[in-house]
Amino acid sequence: MGAAFAGAWGGFLLGIEFNLTVMWTGESSALFWTINVTFCVLAAILGFIFFYHVVILSTSLCGSYLFVRGITLCAGAESYTSELRVVTLLTKGNLGQIDPLIYVCAGIVLVLWGLTAFF
Repeated sequence: MGAAFAGAWGGFLLGIEFNLTVMWTGESSALFWTINVTFCVLAAILGFIFFYHVVILSTSLCGSYLFVRGITLCAGAESYTSELRVVTLLTKGNLGQIDPLIYVCAGIVLVLWGLTAFF
């Protein structure tokens, strides 16, 4: 059960990163939550099948996300736009108000995820 929970949490965070990097033109918050819940459920199911792999991948994703998020919080509140604010701005069509630094942070999360999962 714990592996399914860890996989679900990792899937949810992966869904957030997917929304930020690929589905940023999505116009609805329902699409945002559908993608996140789908990633969450798929990762939870895969957690039962590939127990050790999912534990390693999900915890490394959680750690890299929280590491980058912690640095951005210490660097200043304006340095990292919250994910829900990004979705709100995207649904209103205010793409110009999204700080490009969020994509740099998302890229750093993905690179750290790959490095921590590999090593």
